[in-house]
Amino acid sequence: MAKLLWDKENQRALEARFENLKADNKRQWGKMTISQMLRHLDVALKNPLNEVEVKKNPLETIVSFKPVKHFFVYALPFMKNLPTADEFKVTEALDFDTEKEEFLKTYHKLIEKADTMNFASHPIFGNMSKREWGAMLYKHIDHHLRQFSA
Repeated sequence: MAKLLWDKENQRALEARFENLKADNKRQWGKMTISQMLRHLDVALKNPLNEVEVKKNPLETIVSFKPVKHFFVYALPFMKNLPTADEFKVTEALDFDTEKEEFLKTYHKLIEKADTMNFASHPIFGNMSKREWGAMLYKHIDHHLRQFSA
């Protein structure tokens, strides 16, 4: 069974892992610094909130097909070094404490609004249900926490 961001127990576990994040955590793969990763996640969470517009990926017509989307959202784990949307790329130097605080604000805002909001379209998977967004967001956050050993 896929873990969902909307589950209170999963939220508490993720928040405990975020509490353990420190500016000097070393990445296990990829190019982003820990501060860039936090900004990346902040922007990624602003997508379903309709606060960041992300261009549709040309693969959407194929990947948004229900069985294919279901496989990607629920069965396939995030792989290391996957490409990301241009809007989610972060290259500038950033302050860890500021980025962690901003991410946590967006994270809590998304959780608070999840029951009443209209989720934006995903750039690759198209329209997604609350459940699909919950599974994908949990996997994305978990992936980056593991990237920095949290």
